[in-house]
Amino acid sequence: MKKLIYYLFGFLILSTFTSCKKEVIRGTQIPKNVANVEGLGKIGSMVKYYDFRDKFLACWDYGFSEAEEFGRWCVGEKGFLIFQVRKNATVTLKIDFAAFVSDKHRENRIKVSANGIDCGEIVLTEDKTVYLNFDQRHITKNNAVELELTPLNPISPKELGINNSEEKIGFGLKSVTLWAFYPVE
Repeated sequence: MKKLIYYLFGFLILSTFTSCKKEVIRGTQIPKNVANVEGLGKIGSMVKYYDFRDKFLACWDYGFSEAEEFGRWCVGEKGFLIFQVRKNATVTLKIDFAAFVSDKHRENRIKVSANGIDCGEIVLTEDKTVYLNFDQRHITKNNAVELELTPLNPISPKELGINNSEEKIGFGLKSVTLWAFYPVE
């Protein structure tokens, strides 16, 4: 067991270096981040970072504003993010949220689901980092994590007396980091 922990810890360290991030998601090429783990066989890993301040995202998104200095606002009825992963992956997402709160609007409530499966609710009273873990139930048959973030209490800047914009804002996203581990044949 101790050896297994050392292997997984090594994966996490190695996957943070740029030279180790050259992971092929589609196609027949052999992944570069593979270790032979005793008792589990070959395990591959990938790490992806999505900065929501960037003009273009490397994941599919819907329901979000254009990029701003901090990231993006969720301005739709729902915010959708789709991340492509390997077959049979176990996935962890680290999501850095920006709260849209004030004295008049003290919290953002967000319903979370992945691949149509309810994952609970997140409450923001300030900027917050949240970790979400997904297994095969949360991954589509096309090997994607389809994350749905539904703001339960969006409010407009006009309603808060900030400016004249009537566009409802649910919450903000600063960044998402994806870690995926998967079996390699």
